[in-house]
Amino acid sequence: MDVMDDLVSQLAGLIAGSDAILLVTGAGVSTDSGIPDFRGPKGVWKTEQPVMYDDFVRDPEARVEYWDQK
Repeated sequence: MDVMDDLVSQLAGLIAGSDAILLVTGAGVSTDSGIPDFRGPKGVWKTEQPVMYDDFVRDPEARVEYWDQK
């Protein structure tokens, strides 16, 4: 068994013996699965116009647009 296998086994043991698990990840962790990021070259902030708060509150269509973006 190599070092990585040993570490994975140790982690699996910790997870199996836990009542609750919290995992904190960094930005971009989901982009490999097809979820767009916010800041990248094709990110949401560069391809979508943000819905402003006043529009969100006033206009039902703006809320739908916001929810579609998210």
